[in-house]
Amino acid sequence: MAQIFRVSHDSGDFSTISSALSSIPKDNSVPVTIEISPGVYREKLTIDRPFVTLVGMGNESGDTILTYDDYALD
Repeated sequence: MAQIFRVSHDSGDFSTISSALSSIPKDNSVPVTIEISPGVYREKLTIDRPFVTLVGMGNESGDTILTYDDYALD
């Protein structure tokens, strides 16, 4: 049976996308949808679990933003 996790800064199953991802077993065999509420999420994500879908829940393009400032410095 498919699972749905909800991520939101103020309510939901998880407050970060990383915590939702880490709750999924590494040998996952069930489809998991992570619904992400509108907002800016500053996280460095590694999706190393199978059958995971991320869905932004905003009504407009740009309502849900995933970003991380990771770059090499000279």
